[in-house]
Amino acid sequence: MSKVEGKKSKDKKGKAEVITPVELSDKDAHFLKLALKEAKRGRYTTSPNPAVGCVMVRDDDIIGQGFHHAAGQPHAEIMALKDAGGDVAGATAYVTLEPCCHYGRTPPCAKALIEAGIKRVVIGTRDPNPKVAGGGIALLQEAGVEVVLAGGKLADKCYRLNRAFFKSITTKRPFVITKLGMSIDGKIALSDGSSKWITNEQSRSDGQRLRLWSDVLITTAATVRVDNPRYNVRIDELPAEVMSGLDTALIRQPLKVVIDTQGTLCQGYDEALLRPFSIFSQGECFIAVGTRQNLEKIHAAVQAAQEARTELKLPAARTKSGWQVSAERIIASSPNFVLERFAERVSILVLPQQRDHVSLEALLDFLGTKELRVAMVEAGAGLTSAFLNQGLVDECYCYLAPMFLGHSAQSGLKLPEPPTLAAAQRFAHMDSTVIGDNVLVVLSQPVHPQVKAPAKKTTKKATKATTKAAASTVAESDTKPAAQATTKSATTKAAAKTTTKAAAKAKSATKTAPKSAPKASAAKEAAQTAQSAPKKTTAKKSASTKATTKTATVPAKRAPKAQAAQ
Repeated sequence: MSKVEGKKSKDKKGKAEVITPVELSDKDAHFLKLALKEAKRGRYTTSPNPAVGCVMVRDDDIIGQGFHHAAGQPHAEIMALKDAGGDVAGATAYVTLEPCCHYGRTPPCAKALIEAGIKRVVIGTRDPNPKVAGGGIALLQEAGVEVVLAGGKLADKCYRLNRAFFKSITTKRPFVITKLGMSIDGKIALSDGSSKWITNEQSRSDGQRLRLWSDVLITTAATVRVDNPRYNVRIDELPAEVMSGLDTALIRQPLKVVIDTQGTLCQGYDEALLRPFSIFSQGECFIAVGTRQNLEKIHAAVQAAQEARTELKLPAARTKSGWQVSAERIIASSPNFVLERFAERVSILVLPQQRDHVSLEALLDFLGTKELRVAMVEAGAGLTSAFLNQGLVDECYCYLAPMFLGHSAQSGLKLPEPPTLAAAQRFAHMDSTVIGDNVLVVLSQPVHPQVKAPAKKTTKKATKATTKAAASTVAESDTKPAAQATTKSATTKAAAKTTTKAAAKAKSATKTAPKSAPKASAAKEAAQTAQSAPKKTTAKKSASTKATTKTATVPAKRAPKAQAAQ
């Protein structure tokens, strides 16, 4: 076996061979690049399926090629087999993604390659789809087909083409992107809201490309009211390189989600409230409202009613505020969402409410159930910042225009300041492209720093507890055995008596001293006399013997108060 074919070893079952990615030979890399070029032709139309390309080669000649056009249509391997006229015996198939091995809308491609007599298959990247996940490779190997798995940069390109599909199929949530058109100083509009146009025409055209790639657009009721956007793909504004080879008949307009936590757009289920807004005029839309009701109980009630075929009775709301779910309008439910009918093409999506907004994670979970692979956030600074702040963004597209709008202009983001630089929102990878006089910066591979919890500040309550504990300690020291307390009292009295004598002697010495003698001599003599007293006796006690004696004999219960006051 040659070096480029990779190392092989039997798996635990002893049937298929486990292979590791390897750097391809120049010839294999050349043909796989052609397959990748084919795959890119379907990247805007295949969702929810991945974009895949395939090239059939025999005796260094291409005998067939093809790509997956759209879900429900033949996969890339089948398209290439048809292009070759079915005569591929002994050929090598170069395919950007591991051939499928399960029956879905179409039969398994791995089986089709085996039956066609393919001798060798070079694969760009594995398929993490649980329905495949190595099964296609194993099926080929068990049939005696040689399998080579690419490694290095070419494998990375094959993976990157379907990064959104891979993330979605493994996490059950869409791949989230954000788009920002702003000035160099990070502003998206003047203070009066003027924003047309900050970025140039080419940047706006590329923004249409992002919409074309997206399965769903997410915005807010505030953006709908202020901008009245249609949020559809304007085909005539797409970049020329995107239009080249694009089958426009397969283009689907993205779904739209309008986050309206308080339900202002659907109060009283009045459809007339939607008429002023273009976004609801075409395509499927969801208005996401928030509730503090227990959606798990509602879901359980829905299931019970369906199983018993009885009238649905919802559990009582747990809060007086929030959206009240209508039983007769429910069309779907789960433990973290309820879907209600509202108008033609418009549904109300009821989600758990977190503080003053709907749960963004619950929203992504719902979108995942609909197999929506790419979700683009197109809104103001608030929603974009919320997605970033919760670590829910996979890629950020920033179109920068060569202008400054000043500190009073509206900022593109409203992120809280991180406690440290290490805790800042950041991405591991950055690409930049010049678009006319604009620059597109693409941030990817988000880094989620592990932020240490800040040291707890001493609160009034904690201080009070500490003081109480200290007072308790004093109280304990003041309530020692009686014998110990008696000894202490006797010692204190003796010390007081000695100190009193020393003070009297010092006073007498002062009176009898010559007038010319400095007063310091009497004080010095008094101090020397005082030093002969027990060590625990202080000068302060000497000056106020009565007070000292009284304090020493205070009952134990009063001691904590004295300590606290000090």
